[in-house]
This record gives sequence, structure tokens and C-alpha cells, in this order.
Amino acid sequence: MVTTNALEKTFEGGKAGEERSIPLGYGKIPHRFVDKVDQIISADHTLPVQNLDETLDISLEEPIGQLRLQEFIEPHHKIAIIVSDRSRKLPRERMIEAIHREIPHIPYSQFTLIIANGTHQPSRPEELGLSEDLIKRYRWVSHDSKDLKQLRYIGRTPWKMKSFFLKILPGEIKKSWHDKAHNASLWVKAIRRKDGNELKQLLLVSLPVRLLLFFLSGTSIPIFLNKVIFGVDWIISIGQIQPHYFVGFSGGIKNLFPGIAAKFSIAFNHFMTIHPTAKIGNVEKNIVRDDLETVARLLPKITILNIVGGPGGKIYGAVSGDPIAAHRVGAKICKNANMGEFSAKTDIVVVSAAEPMGKSIYQLAKTLVPASFVVKRGGTIICTGSCSEGVGGSYLIINQIIYRNGIKHYLPPGVTLKLVSEAKAHIVEKTFLKPSASIEDALDEAFSIYGEEASLTIIPEAAQLMVMQKNSH
Repeated sequence: MVTTNALEKTFEGGKAGEERSIPLGYGKIPHRFVDKVDQIISADHTLPVQNLDETLDISLEEPIGQLRLQEFIEPHHKIAIIVSDRSRKLPRERMIEAIHREIPHIPYSQFTLIIANGTHQPSRPEELGLSEDLIKRYRWVSHDSKDLKQLRYIGRTPWKMKSFFLKILPGEIKKSWHDKAHNASLWVKAIRRKDGNELKQLLLVSLPVRLLLFFLSGTSIPIFLNKVIFGVDWIISIGQIQPHYFVGFSGGIKNLFPGIAAKFSIAFNHFMTIHPTAKIGNVEKNIVRDDLETVARLLPKITILNIVGGPGGKIYGAVSGDPIAAHRVGAKICKNANMGEFSAKTDIVVVSAAEPMGKSIYQLAKTLVPASFVVKRGGTIICTGSCSEGVGGSYLIINQIIYRNGIKHYLPPGVTLKLVSEAKAHIVEKTFLKPSASIEDALDEAFSIYGEEASLTIIPEAAQLMVMQKNSH
């Protein structure tokens, strides 16, 4: 097997009496499989920032596409700071303090902090890794996308995707016909169990309803946002730019839409992930991101402060300013910093994500995208993550919107998807993944299928990486 310096640096153990292993974001590759590893993919060619506070200050002093905040924010102005929820790991407190260093003349009483939960379960300030003193300074609002009392209409997205809908129509009909026996059995089982929730989900993924949702997603849809932002003079959104499998890169306007949007507005937007422009690394003419950035055009009083993140919590830079122009600069930095190279495709790929990304299947699913570029046709991808919060959404969202619309088109034909986690097997079995009791069991099964000489790739922190085959630039 191929062993490189990168591989050797990744091993744990190796001293007298110790067995070597390869640590992952969750779990590790057992000793007896270490010598079977062909390649470990990581992005370690760019140095992270050395002084985060200085980097944040410089980004606020030199905003992109806007004036500095201190040049137009007055002492009487009310400010909303939008922060990411607990499913994202970023230095929120240091970013908030950087904002106060930029506009120290604004008293704490003029600020409202809104937690951008999107469709996730609402987070509490105490779950965001903030000090008690900082939490006490502010008025807090935890966004709930289902609470109509929190929402207010802002405008509509432009029409799009009309011709694309006609293109996908034959394929959707064909797939439904092919799956008719399986779908019928699901209906019978749900009726026998008198499972109202399951029946509701089956109705939502039935062909007529699915086609209706696809069609409506391609029309002009109404956008509702948290009404708190309409009572302030300026909005500052703090977030993180990382590779994202259907909006190209996270960050930018995402803390507003979907972060503080209505659930139905988010759902219609996310149904467009089936479109070929909605892919990792693509921000220009990306139909899903264009839809999100409608908010920046309808609500021109936003400044972003985004760090550029990478695996292991590393930070490679920061940008501030206009939510579109500044984001594009940050996306270029992110692409350079988070690109991992691989030599060849392999039979087996193990991908992983640490906390908080690995807390749910909803988030862990992002690891499948880089793995899809590396796994061979008919191969196996083994995902590892705690999934301590289980699915992290409804089975409808996980199986239909996240997987079927957003991820499946990346995967080569015939790929088997395994999950090693703390989630109960009966929960995993209702998703697109197959449960395995341990990494060792999953690897044993894979090698029994492909033979002892099967090729193996490890991507320890896959959710934050883009991958490219060497010499394919």
C-alpha cells in the first residue's frame, strides 16, 4: 500500500507496545486496517491565521463593497447581530467583540442578537459557547421557522427553473413507476400501524405532490423573515464560509435566508437542489444561492462578518462588508484553503465529521459529497459521526430534500452507504444509510465484498473539504 509523509503524520501510536491507528473526526481506523490505507485526504497546504482578533479587526477596517461601520452607524441606531446556531462551530464571542471594537460608541442596550436556527430545533444562547457575561449584555431572540408570530413578509424571489421542470418531469414519472411496488408496501405498513406522521410524509413524497413542489420551487416564492430585523437600523451577520454541497459555499446571506426565514420559504428554496447549477464550489449562476441572495437585494442594510473556516476548527481568514461581494472574496480564500487532492479512486472511502457537524445525520450527510468524487462505481462509503441528535430533521427532509435532491446525483452508480454512529439502528434504517455496529465491522464487510487487496481512502474531516484528483487542474 502507498504510505506518504501525510499518512505518517496522521497515525496515532507507533511507540513501543502501542498499536498504530488513524484518528477520525469520530472514532478511528483500527490498527489492523492501517496498512491497507492507500491515501488520506486533507487540506494542509495553507497556513491558518495566527492572530484572529487582528484578522477580524482588519476585515472590519477594510470592508468589501461597503463603507466601514463606524463611518455611518450613529449612537442612536439599533443593531441586530445574527449568529449561527449550535450546529456550527465558530468563535462567536470574539467576532461579537470585534464588532464592538469597530463601533464602540453604540451601547449594548442598542443591540439585539438573533440566533439563526433555520429549520433546526431552536438553540439557546447558553449552547453557543459564549461567556455568561456576554449573554447577559443583550436581548436574545432564538428564531423558530414554524412560529408565524415571529415572521414578516419581505418580498418574492424571481421566477426561475421553468424549462428545467419540463426536463425532469419524465424522469420523475419513470422513477415513481419503477418504485410503485415499494411505495405501495410503505403505504400498507403505515396504514396498519395507524402512523399518521408516516402517512403525511408518504403523501408529501407522492408523485403529484412532489411534482407540484418542484414546480412551485421554480416559481416566484414569498420570503418571510424574523420580524425583529424590521425594527433595527442595521443588520450585522456573523458566520463562516466553508464548502457547501448545494449553495457552493456557506456564509454570506445564509444567516438571513435560510437562517431566520419561514420554514415553507426554506423548503421551496431547498427543493431546487436538484438543479445542476446547485453544486459544491459554485456560487456564480447557482440557482439556489441566487434565490437566497434575493434577500440582499430586498433588504439593503446588511453587513456580514465571516471567517473562512476549515477542518479541525482552523481559520484561514475573515471578510466583511457587502453580503454578496465580500462573500465572493471569502469563497476564493476558502477554495484555496480547503482543497484536498487524491491520487486515484478507491473501492472503499471512510469519511467522518467531529462535533458539532457530526451530531445529526442531517449535517453528517455533507461528508458524502467529497467521498463521491473518490469512490469507485459500485464501491462503499462508510460515514462516521456521533449522530447523538439522531436524524436532525424529519425523514422527509433527510431522504427527499437532502439526499434524493441534493446528494444522490453526486454519487457513482451502485454505491453502498454505511453509517457508524450512536444512533439507533431502527432510526438509521429509515434513512438512505445502512447502520454498522463499528468501523471495524463496516471495514470487514467491505473488504469481504471487494477482496483483501481492495483500495481504501480516508477523509478524516470530510464535511469541510473539497477534493480534486491530482493533475486534473
